[in-house]
Amino acid sequence: MTNYKQSLQNSSQFTEQFSGRLRALIESHENASAIAREVGVAEATIRKWKNGASLPKILDAVSLARVLNVNLLWLATGEGPKTPQGPEDANAIRDPSTSYGFRLRLEWIRKAVEAVEIIGKDAPSDRKAVAVEKVYERLVQSDGAADMIEVMRVIQAALAG
Repeated sequence: MTNYKQSLQNSSQFTEQFSGRLRALIESHENASAIAREVGVAEATIRKWKNGASLPKILDAVSLARVLNVNLLWLATGEGPKTPQGPEDANAIRDPSTSYGFRLRLEWIRKAVEAVEIIGKDAPSDRKAVAVEKVYERLVQSDGAADMIEVMRVIQAALAG
């Protein structure tokens, strides 16, 4: 069973790191209003994400990554290349003191994104986002113990609609 207090601390740390990456991206972009229009959310929603008051839903995160021209994995975790064709960003925000459970969940997100990219490379982005969300939910339910065949079935079902 997961320690609830530790879970909240990990969640807070994740939110802070995500909002830090987003703040830096917004500062280098036109403005929050333009980003909000392109993503399809209210400007107040962008401000909440930027200030760490909330996190985007997976479909909004996919749109946000597309608008800001960054990889979804990097936006969500700070891992991997920052831009779709760019080298890995040496300045990615990482905290080596994060707990094992937190790193493990980030690893699950990374694995979900990678699996969906491999299996559904030609699928529309919105279907891929749904597939990543479903794989991650399954990994959380199974505490990371879902086998590869099960994950492939989840991805195929999500991509099919």
